Amino acid sequence: MKNMEDARKAYDTITAPEELEKKLDAAFLQGRVKRRRRQIQKKIAQSCMCCFMLVCMSFVVLVNTNAVFADTVSSVPILGSLAKVCTFVEYKEEDESAYIQVRIPEVKDTGNTELEKKINEQIREGMEKVLNEAKEEARSNWDAYLKTGGDPAEYVPMEVALDYEVKSNEEGRLSFVIWISRVRANYYREYTYYNYDLETGKEITLKDLLGSSWREQAYDSIISQMKEREKEEGESLYFRLDSGEYALTELPEHPDFYINDAGKPVIVFEKYEIGYGYIGEQEFEIPLSNA
Repeated sequence: MKNMEDARKAYDTITAPEELEKKLDAAFLQGRVKRRRRQIQKKIAQSCMCCFMLVCMSFVVLVNTNAVFADTVSSVPILGSLAKVCTFVEYKEEDESAYIQVRIPEVKDTGNTELEKKINEQIREGMEKVLNEAKEEARSNWDAYLKTGGDPAEYVPMEVALDYEVKSNEEGRLSFVIWISRVRANYYREYTYYNYDLETGKEITLKDLLGSSWREQAYDSIISQMKEREKEEGESLYFRLDSGEYALTELPEHPDFYINDAGKPVIVFEKYEIGYGYIGEQEFEIPLSNA
């Protein structure tokens, strides 16, 4: 598994020049931050792209040429308590428009086959949808490049990665996230969170965890944590209105969140959603009560 982890870490460390980050921050602040699935246009230095491509190509070659490694990656359960989340299928595709890596998870050993079927169908349908969108975008970029007289030999294909991560699997609750990333001349990463009660088969909501006043409780906790983080850093980290108040005036109706090993909800804001780009994605653990 070390090779796969090295590849993923290398991917996550790609950054844009500081001057470009500042320009992007200003642009997002002026236009206000839109909620969820907004494509972040970001120029990436050619040298970083080349390094990333080499790392990804090394990884996919290993997975697809080493049968023992591929079988191991596909069969080892991520967590081994009551329910397991395993890699159901793993593969890579490539053509002139894109290099694609995919790991599709499967929930099993819950003791409820109907629940497993329901969850796994949702996962596969969701992943298929975003993957098809990525393929269409890659093909569209390739066609546009050729129509404008571009040299096929100099074209840099889009890098697409579709993967998942288990967040917790405790006390009959299963929480995991699926993500897709696209890299070419811009960078885009999208997350989908799943939180299930394995006894009832229902998706867990923040209301289930925090009660009827979940929105106010979570908002107050987030604002308090934002202030504390700015105090520790000694600088402004989060977008503000002209009045000086935080641009985050209320929580979305359906915030992204996962459940950690302590059983607490962790609300997640994507990069640029509530703060400057250099602070990255922001997570806030919410107490289960005001006590």
